[in-house]
Amino acid sequence: MARSNLLFDVLNNVTLVKNKSFLDNVDDSELKKLNPFILNKWISMNPGTMIFADVMNEYSFSLTTEQYYNIALNILPMRKVFFRWIGKDKNNKNEKVQDFLVNMITNEYEFISKKEAKEYLIVLQNNNTLHSILKKYPITDEQLKTLGLKREDLFGKQVVTKEKVIKKVEKKPENEMEDLFC
Repeated sequence: MARSNLLFDVLNNVTLVKNKSFLDNVDDSELKKLNPFILNKWISMNPGTMIFADVMNEYSFSLTTEQYYNIALNILPMRKVFFRWIGKDKNNKNEKVQDFLVNMITNEYEFISKKEAKEYLIVLQNNNTLHSILKKYPITDEQLKTLGLKREDLFGKQVVTKEKVIKKVEKKPENEMEDLFC
């Protein structure tokens, strides 16, 4: 009978229970599914056990599961440890902005792939070419709203909109208007 939570049983046993004969009760077929790399990856998700995982990362590919288990059993302190999986943030604005900009770059340079566009993005941000590309393609507020973005997310805090320019023009007297457009 296969255990669905063998990984978590092993992690709990290595950190809290400390039963040396735990793996003796596990089938060989189940034990093959559980490799030291996966154990090490989970152990690295806790700040208290991260250093152990960092040191063991070098050896996790050459050790068997039993060897890794015995080392972890003897080195990790006996305490209840919560291993939280650090996953991808689904509402990450930076990722949405990057995807939007990658699409803009692939529109501008049709011969490149999205992977290459991500590399271009770094270069273009450094030499202000990206700003000129964004000016070429008008971005409506509806497009930004569907992406869940604001203009500040793409252009930074100093955003000049049509409405702001109109307000400045209305406030200035006519003799200062020449300075505005020169």
